[in-house]
Amino acid sequence: MHRARALAGQALACKLQYPDMQSAVEADLQQLQWIFAIHRRMDPAIDTTEIAKEIGARIREELDYRRELKHATLYGKMLGGIDLIRVPRAWPELSTGRLLTLDWLEGRRLLEHRDDALESRNRLATALFTAWWLPFSRHGVIHGDPHLGNYTVFAGPEGARAESISSTTAASASFRRSSSAAWSTSTMACSAATTPWWCTLRDLGVSPGSRAS
Repeated sequence: MHRARALAGQALACKLQYPDMQSAVEADLQQLQWIFAIHRRMDPAIDTTEIAKEIGARIREELDYRRELKHATLYGKMLGGIDLIRVPRAWPELSTGRLLTLDWLEGRRLLEHRDDALESRNRLATALFTAWWLPFSRHGVIHGDPHLGNYTVFAGPEGARAESISSTTAASASFRRSSSAAWSTSTMACSAATTPWWCTLRDLGVSPGSRAS
């Protein structure tokens, strides 16, 4: 991810795909096909053909930044209006199949708040859980790549809140995994797309049995 600036002055986050990444991925997938072919000869009881097709399809989706942009836009709509969560605006006019451009959102690392007051950590836990659970429970969309590095924390008028800097990995209503995401928050936020919520709570020093209010 690179930081850039639009001609009008807006701060942008630009995810640029490495050169020749597609050819490298195809080479790796071809080697995987050979490994599966050997396995079928050794143990024909298990046909790995469909496994190879599924792995290839999901990995190729990760290279499609237009798809990722659609997911980021979807998360912005699903989580729009929730004060605890910020989702970066997508810039389709500055994006391509190999370049994803979003708003740059400032924030601090989630684990910097491990020793905050319990009230603050509970607020962060609420924000992170909401960012994952609301799209899943209301829209049938699940974030497939939640981890602490995908979130940052921003301070609001009432203290620490959560923000999602990039939502780019998610699954559709049929729960098929899509592309990968970058998030910014405090417990979890969102690509039309995390660490189980209880792991995040634990890392924040909050017991899974604690009330996050």
